[in-house]
Amino acid sequence: MSFADRLRAARKGKNLTQQELAKESGVAYRTLQNWENGSRRPVNITMVDKVAAALGISTTELLDDGEIFVAEAG
Repeated sequence: MSFADRLRAARKGKNLTQQELAKESGVAYRTLQNWENGSRRPVNITMVDKVAAALGISTTELLDDGEIFVAEAG
């Protein structure tokens, strides 16, 4: 299962629209839309963390083993 499939399943499992998830996570609606349709993939783990937190799941539940992300230096 791809990141897009996991994200879509988790969002639908929480009965959220993409717009609702965008608002709750602070990640742009268009970004979520692109992730779910597979046209783009997240490159920043911080954004994935925000989405996972809004969905009430762990980040690892959204990721597959081969995905590589960039962590922001704080």
